[in-house]
Amino acid sequence: MIKKAIPYSEGTASIGICFDVPKQRETVIIGSPDNIKRYFTLGVKQDIDIATRKLGTLVDEMNALAQADENCRMTNVIAAANGLCGVISSGQGNKTAEEFTDVLYGLYDTSDYANALLNYIIFFVLTNFKNIHKALAKRNHILRSEMKKTAEMFAEQYNMCVSDMLLPFRNLPTVPESSVRYWDIDKQINSAQSDLILHIYSSHSSGTWQTGYVADNSFLAILRTYVDILKQANVVVRNCSICHKLILSDKASRSEICGSERCRKEQHRLATIAVRKRNKENPIQDFYDTFSRNCSNLRRKFGDNSTAREKFDIEFKKIRTEALKMKKGLSEDSPNTEIYAFSDFLVAKENELRELADELMK
Repeated sequence: MIKKAIPYSEGTASIGICFDVPKQRETVIIGSPDNIKRYFTLGVKQDIDIATRKLGTLVDEMNALAQADENCRMTNVIAAANGLCGVISSGQGNKTAEEFTDVLYGLYDTSDYANALLNYIIFFVLTNFKNIHKALAKRNHILRSEMKKTAEMFAEQYNMCVSDMLLPFRNLPTVPESSVRYWDIDKQINSAQSDLILHIYSSHSSGTWQTGYVADNSFLAILRTYVDILKQANVVVRNCSICHKLILSDKASRSEICGSERCRKEQHRLATIAVRKRNKENPIQDFYDTFSRNCSNLRRKFGDNSTAREKFDIEFKKIRTEALKMKKGLSEDSPNTEIYAFSDFLVAKENELRELADELMK
């Protein structure tokens, strides 16, 4: 078994992905362009980080990295990247950079359950720092002022490439009146102005054809491909309508919420409010719903007393049948006298059922 470790690359941080849709699996590969190419074309697993997991895991990783509070790993990565930019700008050596590179090496997760997207971002930051810092160190300067100007130029180059990588995380929208951050696929990926460049490799080395998609110094191109591949598998990436985090839902079901109990309860609450609001515009339905809801509350009082509940249900069903018959004969165009007569009937019958419930409880 190959021990996982942070890969090495001379100057380009690449990320690759391949899919096994029938088995619901995805594989993410991190490493240099040449090493990832060798993996896809020859099956060589040298100096790369490979993570094979359930299809859709990348979406969970994006959700995790969206919550960039001060204790979040993503926030620490951004702070370390800013520190390395300062090291280049001031023309300092590797000893000074260790304060920040040690943080990044410590955040890189070599476990089987690592966040592959976070690992790739760390790999990208370190690779670009080493590349640019090495190029700066090779420059010979006679004047200190000239060296400072060159260092600032290299720092600007480093800051630009790192900012492009981290920009999506810095620009994540937030839920109104809260600090909850989330991805918006349509706005953040579909509307990207720059070209998304991919290398595509096809191989038959494993006995079946496998297609790998690889992006250099970018992950937006991989995410774009990821969304498209899932669509082909009839799975849509969308935002939960309640908490706004990314979710995967089947095209047929078109579920708009995640599976959390909090979001299910909130969706039910909002749906109930919407129904009641519509019913307020229809007094006939509103009168009946109020009657039905109050009677259901009376029924709950019996608890485990099944005998009392059965007697109550017999009477309630008779009244409900009569009430529905009256309701069916009414419309919004009915005279107000008939509509309010229906309301008076329901109130009277509700009182009868309340007296019955009190009697049965004795």
